[in-house]
Amino acid sequence: MTGWALILLVVASRHYGVYIAHRPDRADVWNILGAVAIMALATALTIQERKAGNDGNANLATLGVLGFHELPVIAASAAWMVAPWDVPEGVGMLSAWSGLDLARISATVVMLAVAYIVGRKPDPVRPDR
Repeated sequence: MTGWALILLVVASRHYGVYIAHRPDRADVWNILGAVAIMALATALTIQERKAGNDGNANLATLGVLGFHELPVIAASAAWMVAPWDVPEGVGMLSAWSGLDLARISATVVMLAVAYIVGRKPDPVRPDR
């Protein structure tokens, strides 16, 4: 399957997959499908880049940061559909669920990953390139 066909399938699944859910759960299904789409596309790009010999460590760092953000979105959205919890005004759904200020933690992780990616030397060129 070509990369463009994969992109079309992932995006179509995200946009139209919400209709498998009952109306009250569609926003949470949208969150789950969006997170799955982001992880699928990032994983496919990481695999492609590593096969091409391009800066594998930066790709893995980016994939790790995306996973750090998207996997809890999937978990919290699924948990919310099963047993909703109180979300105080001004607090994110994930933060209310976990009891942690996840926005600050996530922003810190993203900034550390960006600093790592921008500040590091590129992977050495392989002799067969």
